[in-house]
Amino acid sequence: MNILHVEDHPLFSDGLGRLLSAVHPEIELKHVSKFDDVLAALNSDVDLVLFDLYLPEMNGIKMMKEIRQRGILIPIAFLSASEEIVDIKQCIDDGAMGFISKALKSEQIAAAIVQVLDGERFLSVEHQQAINALSAPVHANIAKRYALSYKQLDVLGALSQGLSNSEIARNMGLTESAVKYHIGILFQSFAVKNRVECLRYAEKIGLISS
Repeated sequence: MNILHVEDHPLFSDGLGRLLSAVHPEIELKHVSKFDDVLAALNSDVDLVLFDLYLPEMNGIKMMKEIRQRGILIPIAFLSASEEIVDIKQCIDDGAMGFISKALKSEQIAAAIVQVLDGERFLSVEHQQAINALSAPVHANIAKRYALSYKQLDVLGALSQGLSNSEIARNMGLTESAVKYHIGILFQSFAVKNRVECLRYAEKIGLISS
């Protein structure tokens, strides 16, 4: 099975190739970073194109659309560090077989890629829940207006339940520093100074209910 990995960081791609070959020796990964190289490689035997989302020349979603416009129906998935739920939703809505977070453990990334190679879609439970939570247009618009990622929305939901930073970290599989970072982004986005003000503002704009 052959994977074409479109990624502008060759060291990451090299590591991914070693990971996949160690777990599944039948998988071969080829790395490219430019769209012309993607098109050239698709003339060979490729079972999956794995895009990073943000690339210097052209973002992965646009590359996927360009490939589809050429009538090439090869399976495509994304492997990205983006936490922007709007980006993730757009990838899936535009026909990607999956969205795999670079934040996952190495064995989880490998398993997700194999799942897509087997013809199954992959979207983590966390991403699916975040997309579902934003399915109402008002929520999607609010999140986009305040530039909130799905992590920040999850942290906001946990704050509304009265959880402490350590409880949020444990429940979400984050460090307390990461939780503090996301809370800081919420405070900054809402121009507030504490949890009470944050929750009041989130309720006011319709992101949470009382």
